[in-house]
Amino acid sequence: MACLLLTRKLYGQPVVRSFTQNISNVSVKTRLSLPTRKPQQLVTRTFQTTSKVHAAPLGPLLVKLSSPLYRFGFLYLGRRLRQYWNNLPPGKREKYTKTFTNSRNAIFGGVFAFGGLSGLYYISHLEEAPVTHRKRFMILNHSQLEKVAAFEWQKMDEMLERKKLPPHHPLFKKVYKIVKRILIANQSREVNGIKWEVNVVDSDEVNAFVLANGQIFVFTGILNEMENENELAGVLGHEIAHAIMGHSAELLSLAGFFNVFSLAILTTLWAVIPTDIGAFAASLLQNTIEDLIINLPYSRKIEQEADEVGLLLAARACYDVRYVPRFWHRMHLKDGGGSDAIMKWFSTHPTNASRVKQIDELMPEALELRSSFQCPQLQEFYDASHRFRQVRLI
Repeated sequence: MACLLLTRKLYGQPVVRSFTQNISNVSVKTRLSLPTRKPQQLVTRTFQTTSKVHAAPLGPLLVKLSSPLYRFGFLYLGRRLRQYWNNLPPGKREKYTKTFTNSRNAIFGGVFAFGGLSGLYYISHLEEAPVTHRKRFMILNHSQLEKVAAFEWQKMDEMLERKKLPPHHPLFKKVYKIVKRILIANQSREVNGIKWEVNVVDSDEVNAFVLANGQIFVFTGILNEMENENELAGVLGHEIAHAIMGHSAELLSLAGFFNVFSLAILTTLWAVIPTDIGAFAASLLQNTIEDLIINLPYSRKIEQEADEVGLLLAARACYDVRYVPRFWHRMHLKDGGGSDAIMKWFSTHPTNASRVKQIDELMPEALELRSSFQCPQLQEFYDASHRFRQVRLI
């Protein structure tokens, strides 16, 4: 479901403290004295990352530039530059134009140098993601992200506090049990380094999301759509994957980096376009192009990776992951069962149909991983249901 960008850190209220007392950033295995299942063979999908390189002051500064307030500030700067130019006497305009013409080689050289340094900065801050080993750009670490998201998380907690179910509620216990089982089965530096908390929200909204500090929010609306715990384990695995993969920090890092160029373009548009209406239309077009080319495709890529990793997390916890694509297939039919060929390009998430296809392709690997952890054997039903889905998705 949704991986929120700015609402990513701090701590919960007493209603969910019981969960934190059992599973936090200390080893789950040690505290609960539960043996860890050993796989029968070497599992290639492990939680390993390359060493991270962070420029401490610059990373948070770039992220801060992503805020709407800064965007408005650069818009205003461009508008003031245009007004200043229009109010100049003709003689001064001609003088500035001549100076620019004579210095254009130096100016263009500076622009190319800035682009080159930006490229070097980008390359130097590439790291390897856990599990999938995908190369990604990161300028924020976990502690920096907590500071960025503290205020947003506080607002989220205050907004939903009265709707949270207490720990003794059956639905809370159901979610708690599945999350606990997934975390115990997937102990790693990434999993044990997060203070996990469960929040079950009494709402008809069909949604679930996780904050990067381990705050898991599940709405009762999505629980009503689940036919069994295996389907819920797939969704919770997806949300847990967002946190352990550091997707929030990744999205913020990418937004911060590209916003430097976006703000420069925005300022130029408002400086050179002669009318406010024209500049406003051009900036809207700029936003749309950026979304279609960079933001939305990257967000869908992140969601697909969470689907992949979440399936493996649930498989290692011995859930019957064959039920996961069945859930997404029902969501596909509930949405009308259309192809969504055009609208998928304007969405932050993959279509339900594409999710079913991707998860089906990953299923053999997930089942092999599940088997390597000595999980109970599964009953045969998958082939028939798989063929049914393929027919209905065409």
